[in-house]
Amino acid sequence: MRFRFLTLAMGMTLWGEALQIHAQDVLANLYACAAEQDDKRRLACYDSQLHRLPAEPPKMQPSTTAPDELASQERQFGMSEQLARQAAQAPHLTKLSARVMSVSYAAHGEQVVKLENGQVWQVAEGEDPMQIDVGAVATIKAGVLGAYYLSVRKQSVRVKRIR
Repeated sequence: MRFRFLTLAMGMTLWGEALQIHAQDVLANLYACAAEQDDKRRLACYDSQLHRLPAEPPKMQPSTTAPDELASQERQFGMSEQLARQAAQAPHLTKLSARVMSVSYAAHGEQVVKLENGQVWQVAEGEDPMQIDVGAVATIKAGVLGAYYLSVRKQSVRVKRIR
């Protein structure tokens, strides 16, 4: 139960800069609540902090993309929901290109491609493997319904980002 409230408190920082100072204060208080040994007092402490939060997160205003944000977006492009939560920012790119650093195989034979930008992509289950040479430039494009496609020399295969 403690971890649920701590996860909630950490997630508050995603709501925007307007609540950041308030969220940090609540987070500090939640850590203090977690230290409480008495179950009833701990729960009351959590409840009192939860009531300090707004009923809904504030609406986020769209922002223009600065050059340094582009590199951050590229690192996050294609992340699974879990990876995106860890990065705390949704991807905005529709494609990226990077040089292939290595090609290996997962337990069930799916190709695993590591790119020079540090991203690791795995060919989706059921897709036929394709010739991917180390040093080749791979392009990954966002498809519909959250799908991603890796292309090398006019060949394309569906992939998912694993790192």
